[in-house]
Formats: sequence, structure tokens, C-alpha cells
Amino acid sequence: MKKKLYSLCMFLSILALILAGCGSGKAEEGAEGTGSKVSGIVPMYTPGAGGPNYIISAGIGQIFKNSNVMPGVVLTTEAMSGVVEGTNLLIDRYNQGKPAFAAFTGEALAQAVQGELEQIPGEHPELKAVGWINSTVNHVVVAKDSPIKSMADLKGKRIGALPPGATATNLFNVVLEEGYGVKSSDYKHIPIGYAEIIEGIQNGSIDAGVLPGSLPNPNVTELAQLYPIRILEVEEDILKKMVEKHPYFSYVNVESGMYPGQDEDTLMAAFESVIYTHEKTDEELVYNVVKTIMENGEELRKVHPSANISKETILNGIKTPFHSGAEKYFQEVGIEVNQ
Repeated sequence: MKKKLYSLCMFLSILALILAGCGSGKAEEGAEGTGSKVSGIVPMYTPGAGGPNYIISAGIGQIFKNSNVMPGVVLTTEAMSGVVEGTNLLIDRYNQGKPAFAAFTGEALAQAVQGELEQIPGEHPELKAVGWINSTVNHVVVAKDSPIKSMADLKGKRIGALPPGATATNLFNVVLEEGYGVKSSDYKHIPIGYAEIIEGIQNGSIDAGVLPGSLPNPNVTELAQLYPIRILEVEEDILKKMVEKHPYFSYVNVESGMYPGQDEDTLMAAFESVIYTHEKTDEELVYNVVKTIMENGEELRKVHPSANISKETILNGIKTPFHSGAEKYFQEVGIEVNQ
């Protein structure tokens, strides 16, 4: 009963944010973004509804609306099938001279700028960073009585993870190959979703599962309550080398007791999510979006606890140029951008 009540509360909270992020619907569709003050509906493309990026983006839209800093602008959150769809739409808006934002990973932004994002041909230097919004931690879980004791033991095993191309799966592969010499061809990748991973660990159809999420991860909590598990740690020296080579990745120390049965602190790999836009988006709009994010950290953490946005985190995971509107705000508040 408690679980059903919790799920209902979560659904209602997310629904409220969706409605808030969608605005009143009275603003003119297709806001103009260059040559004059921007007005109308401005989309913010994100991963699927209910995920942290979607929820945080909807929260930003609602706070922006409440601030009344640009009364003619409505920021709407639009869920995409993935980063390729969202980034393609952002590029379309650039070609039309219309403002837009996207909230995906720092890795995806870097790949799109450099021409390395699959299914999006060519380099796209017109895409510009706005700021960091949250971290997602890769939890690699096994049954508590599993003979798998370390990441190196995953060679030859059946591993449930999101399909190829997902950032969580890319990060997992980077850690395994660069840290332990285990290539993606050295294990059986079973591309499944979170519910199937939880079920697969319990029934033994997979040997390990990758469950990305913010802390605490509700999927890991649910699994640990249903079935005894262990979370595999990644050694610190491996994580440090990974971050040096891939600056849009990171790592965290998850303190003991975060999950049922977790008796020790555990180091885990993570990836950073960021908001980005294109260079034709109005400078005043970008400036005010960054200002909204930076000056409402406590309120955004109430929207989602992973939105730990501050002067210390706003540049995390970003190694591509910022929009001039973001740079203007950073300069005013003394945040030094080094790229």
C-alpha cells in the first residue's frame, strides 16, 4: 500500500511539473530569437518524461515563469526519444533562427560539436553550452551471493544494460575496457530496461545489471528491498584516469547505508548532464536562464535532489564553448570559464 501511495505521489508531482513547464499555451508558437527581444514559446528538449533532466527542466521553466523576468517568454519541456532527436531539433531551430534549449549529457554535446554524434552528420560548432544541471551515477549491481567480486570478473558474463549508444552504456564500456581490459565483445550485452534488469537479477537471467540514476537511485533501492544485492566498486586510480581522458565523465563516493545491505562506501562512475543551446538564441534569454538556474538552487533541489547547482558545479562536464549570454552572467558573478 505504501509503495502504491509513493508511486501515486510521484506521478502527481511529475504531472504538476509537466503542466507547469508547458505554460499557459497563450504565447505565440515559434519564438523569434535574433535582432529583437525574444518572445513566445521556447522549447527545451530532454530525455523521456519522468527522468531527472525532464523534471529539472520543467522546474526551471516554472521558476523562470514565476520570476517574470521575461514576461513574453514561456519555456516548455518536450520529451524526446533520445539525444539524436533532441539535438537534431535544436539544429533545426538554429537554421530557422529560433531559440531553443536541450538538456542531455556533456558527452553528447561534445560529440555533436565535434561531429562524432552518431546519426548527426558533420560538426556543429553552432551548439553552445549553458550550464550543468545534474550527475547520473552508474550502479553496477550483482546478486549478493554472486561469484562476481570486481568489475574485472564481468568478462564472459551476461550483463543487462540500456541499448548501445546510451550514455550509461558508453560509460560502462569505457570503465571496463580502459580500466580492466574487458571489451564489449568480451561479455554478452543484453539490451533491456530498468524493470527487466531488476527482474533479471532476481531470477538469474542476467549476471549483472547497470542501473544509472541520481542518488539515491530508486531502482537500486527497490531491487535491494526485494533481493539481496551488492554494488561493484571501481578503483579510484581507474576513475581518475578515466576523468582525465573523458572530462564529461566523473565519479562519486556513495556512502555506506545509502541502500539496504550496502555496508561500505563505494566509488562509482558517473556522467554529467548539461543544458545547451545554439549561438542564435537571444543573449538576454540565455543570460536570464542561467541567472534563474544559479539564483534558485534551493528551489531546484526541491524539484529534484540531483540538481545540486552552484558556482562550484555549474561548469561540470562541459568542455565546449559557452553561449555569450552564459559567459556574460559568469563574468558578472566571478565564475572563470577555462576551455
